[in-house]
Amino acid sequence: MEPVSDERARFTAAVDQYGLTPADLRRIRRTHTLRFYGRVGAACFALSFSVTSATLTFGGFVALLAVLLALLFLAASVQSSLRVWQIRGGRLATLGEWVRSPAVWFPPFWERS
Repeated sequence: MEPVSDERARFTAAVDQYGLTPADLRRIRRTHTLRFYGRVGAACFALSFSVTSATLTFGGFVALLAVLLALLFLAASVQSSLRVWQIRGGRLATLGEWVRSPAVWFPPFWERS
């Protein structure tokens, strides 16, 4: 398979390579949307835990670990949001493009297919 430079052509080639149907793409998009919001929720919980219980009960070290855990959840949520944006746009865009487009950081939770 020869390399393709166009992002839309690369996306189409990947979809064809894996044999994905439009229904598969919708399912994958919904899955990554749910993962995104679940991971953001877990990050918020870890941050709130670090600010309250961990700091008051266990000390600063455990609070710092909870903050690091929140950062891990946020990094994973970025990956899910990027995947949703790529599927919705039908092209394999880069992380840099995603970062420069704040309007797409939070994928729509309800979307007509």
